[in-house]
Amino acid sequence: MSKYRLVKLLRRAAQGVAGFAAVIRAVLLFPFLLAGLLLHPVVLQRDFYRSVGSASFFRRRFPLLEFALIGAWRYRNPHPGFQQEQLARDYPLLLLQPPVLNHVLNPNADYDLPLKPLEPLVLAPVAVTPPEPARNEPRALAAAKATPSPSALSALVASDAVDALWPLIAADTVELCREVSSLTPTNHVKNCLKRNILPNRLDASLSVVVEKLMRRFPEKVDLLYVVPWLGIRGGAERLSDRYLNALRAHYPHDRIAIFAPDAIHSHSVEAEHKIGVPVIAINDIDPNLPLPARIEIFDRIVVNLRPGTLHNASSLVGWEAFLKFGRHYIEDTRTFVTIFSDIRINDAEPVGYYHNYLPYIIDGVTGVLCDNRRIMKSAIDEFGLTRDQAAKFHFVPTPVLGMSGGAGQRELRRYGSRRPRRSLWMSRIAKEKRLDILNAVARSVPDRTISVYGATLAASEKVDMAWLDLPNIDYRGEFEKLSDLPYGEFDSYIFTTNCEGMPVSVLEATMLGLPVIAPDVGGIREIIDADTGWLVSSPVAVDEYVDALKQIESAPDEAARRVAKAQERLAAVYSYRNFVRSLETVPGFLPETAR
Repeated sequence: MSKYRLVKLLRRAAQGVAGFAAVIRAVLLFPFLLAGLLLHPVVLQRDFYRSVGSASFFRRRFPLLEFALIGAWRYRNPHPGFQQEQLARDYPLLLLQPPVLNHVLNPNADYDLPLKPLEPLVLAPVAVTPPEPARNEPRALAAAKATPSPSALSALVASDAVDALWPLIAADTVELCREVSSLTPTNHVKNCLKRNILPNRLDASLSVVVEKLMRRFPEKVDLLYVVPWLGIRGGAERLSDRYLNALRAHYPHDRIAIFAPDAIHSHSVEAEHKIGVPVIAINDIDPNLPLPARIEIFDRIVVNLRPGTLHNASSLVGWEAFLKFGRHYIEDTRTFVTIFSDIRINDAEPVGYYHNYLPYIIDGVTGVLCDNRRIMKSAIDEFGLTRDQAAKFHFVPTPVLGMSGGAGQRELRRYGSRRPRRSLWMSRIAKEKRLDILNAVARSVPDRTISVYGATLAASEKVDMAWLDLPNIDYRGEFEKLSDLPYGEFDSYIFTTNCEGMPVSVLEATMLGLPVIAPDVGGIREIIDADTGWLVSSPVAVDEYVDALKQIESAPDEAARRVAKAQERLAAVYSYRNFVRSLETVPGFLPETAR
């Protein structure tokens, strides 16, 4: 058999299997779709469905059965307000089933989607009665007298009465500028109106929350920075501090706002004053709202504010809203997300924003900001992104030097004579930080003390702190500032982790002049290798951690050389000046690049 005939045969076989699978899928899901349509009869408007296109005899006589068996799977619309093809494009995860099936299995199907056509607006005619003419005076002459002449209008404008009213006019103009966003429909709403569809109405209780939140925002928001929480001194939070510091230099202070829509958020008034921009949180109004309600509120806030730039810094509510509404936001707002790593738990199972959201929202964002190049390449290759999609990724290095101005060379501390056999571990306490590996390393070097600094996050998965219950592990808790650490006590920095982007703690340890021992995950290789530190081949390679500690202890000169090389790389890439330059190259992120 020739290659051509073999390929042709395989193609026909594949088409047959695909067709058979489609039929089996339709047959298996038919009872669910039929039951949902019977429970929500308003979804299928039979007269409308019969009239669309060239209806067959089966569709005219039995529209319900025809739609459940055939029409739904061909994305025919059951109702003028239900666009199946549009929903399939907006929600790619529904491609294995018709969107109408997902809808009719929703208990609130009669109300959740725009199913009610708009009633035509009929304006009553207004009778305009001209002034009665004086006796023997023509009606046209009376109408002319009622209309001021141009010279009379000019005199009126120049009068003192207008000067007296001007403060009120100015105040009304300012109020109009504030309200115009919420009064002007988005393109999504315009499209609904063109199709004679009534958009969803927000629940009354949620409308009250939205109203209270809107009162807390500035008059005009040019930058909306969305965070899941504040007050936890982890690497991601320190990076947000750097972003806000840079953004305040490019945006007016009174036009920046931080929005915290997630349930895990908490912050103090002192923390808000320290940040220097208003922090608006849903929890300040109602901390008990479920996730779906928070998504709806987030959507209304964004639509009402229409910020020039919207940056989601790892908010779950923000990612969910981008998944659902992102294609509509980008029509009015430049939207950005931050991605650090491709998190996997149990060494295999993919979780997190990278896997569950990024490939589905990439067309609905302006840009994706990454703190390491490895995650950029991984996303482009793993998700098979197009050239235009790949161009949305931008490398923005995390700054640790020169935060107060200058190149920051004076902030680098040389590796000198340190107290031997004392190591530092600092990071957020989380499951992926592999405290079990740290425990195994500590057991292998009982004559070495490891001091552990780190904060725990209440919303994160609980970590077994018993891993730190060893005589040579000294858990010292959270620290506020890097200068609070007694870094002069240590001769090395140990970093254990299962997944990372570019860990801020590794960069800071390098700045402090400590030899770094870290696993080859995420972007760590971009700062630590065999010439700049000790790169462990695997997160679980305990023996390599132990060997590295022995080398540092026995060859302090080699440790000093590697620290110096690492600091050269740190100064070249991870300075605040380079950070700002990188932001300036991201189209649309700063006001001057938004043209």
